[in-house]
Amino acid sequence: MAAREPEHAERSFKYFKNGIGLAEELGCSLMEINSGWGYWNEDREEAWKRSADMLSRLADEAGRHGITLVMESLRPEESQIVTNLAQEKQMLQEELSTVLGELITIKRKMDPHRQ
Repeated sequence: MAAREPEHAERSFKYFKNGIGLAEELGCSLMEINSGWGYWNEDREEAWKRSADMLSRLADEAGRHGITLVMESLRPEESQIVTNLAQEKQMLQEELSTVLGELITIKRKMDPHRQ
């Protein structure tokens, strides 16, 4: 989702675009996504920007197919981009179209230490 290399980013886009098409074909109105991971040896802001760009592209694609993307935040051990509700809200407010919604996942509800 937040890959540095253009070929990896494009492969990710095609992967999720395929998922959007499949969701439409199956009659689903929602598709879950996340911000991606970024690279641990780079500035978080660079990864954030790439993630926002990709999420925006995917949100536009989803909108064309009548699909709403719902975003799950990842754990800090998994990502440096969106790991809590405040960051999720920031990503949604700053960067993305209205076809991207929020999702509070079961794993967050089950883990009392998550914020």
